[in-house]
Amino acid sequence: FRSIEDLLEYLDLTEKKDVQVKHLSRSCRRRVSIGIAFIGYPKTVLLDEPTLGCDADTRRIVWDFLRERQRGKTIMVTSQLAEEAEALADRVAVINRGKVQCCGTPDFLKSKYDVGYRLTMEKSDENGFEPMKSFLDNYNAQGTSSENNSNKMTFTFDIEESHKIETMLSELETQKVDLKVVNYEVKAITLEDVLLKLAACPDEP
Repeated sequence: FRSIEDLLEYLDLTEKKDVQVKHLSRSCRRRVSIGIAFIGYPKTVLLDEPTLGCDADTRRIVWDFLRERQRGKTIMVTSQLAEEAEALADRVAVINRGKVQCCGTPDFLKSKYDVGYRLTMEKSDENGFEPMKSFLDNYNAQGTSSENNSNKMTFTFDIEESHKIETMLSELETQKVDLKVVNYEVKAITLEDVLLKLAACPDEP
């Protein structure tokens, strides 16, 4: 930014420029603090829970602001939001019980802890899932049935198997009538899934 006016615009604070900080909302005060941290073109910036208590729109404003200013700087952010870590971080360190449990890029952590993609399939009848399982065995998918819906089953693909997903979906589309599949969706497993796995195994390195 070239001026304070630019900084206020980037942080969506232009309309508040004449308001004393003590009269601003919590999310606005957080944006003011973040803006102050970047005055003077620092090479290193430390931010502690920068979007704690902020709504989704404010988080997006802050994330966009930080992403645009990553080049040439080291920005360290503490956060309890896995979504925030995944949106901002080149490297993530997970701290559990006061110790660093693991550290690496988001993709590295997903690979290390065997998470990649999740396929959820819904079948049309009450028969077993054996046809689905047999079909997906060819793609090294691991399946678990849904506790809330007897017609649904979820399969996971490790990062290493992700290159097979496109072929699998093409085959599934042609065979879904025979497999009695009425609906399916594929989602990339997020960093939050990694954190949940680590929380379940706090002693795992």
